[in-house]
Amino acid sequence: MFKYIQTMDNKQWYESLNKSRFTPPNYVFGIVWSILYFLMLISFLMIWLDPQCYPFCPILIFFFIQLGLNLIWSPLFFGAQEIKLALYDLILIIVFTFITIYYFYQINTTASYLLIPYIIWLFIAFYFNLYIVINN
Repeated sequence: MFKYIQTMDNKQWYESLNKSRFTPPNYVFGIVWSILYFLMLISFLMIWLDPQCYPFCPILIFFFIQLGLNLIWSPLFFGAQEIKLALYDLILIIVFTFITIYYFYQINTTASYLLIPYIIWLFIAFYFNLYIVINN
């Protein structure tokens, strides 16, 4: 079902889409996601290592749900070229990220604040994905 391997077909397909004029160059996405994943890791570790949560607490389930949904977005969007399904996935990522931020805040405010750039980028990604759905 998913054929997400970076191929010329994926790249040509993506380049052929009508995208927002605000869409940054492709290399920006790699830079941004590297920073966001690093912040997510630090946030996760701050919660996981907190005495209230170590070795595991139920609020980490929300973190892993949003992370899992995040990891399937690219195969949905690029591999399966299911842009609407990817948009629905993105909505779920946003919902579970808000839940994660809320519960992380209860344990460590800094850990929750580290996820703010991520949620902002998710809304930007939502705009780009929605634009593609509407205009293609």
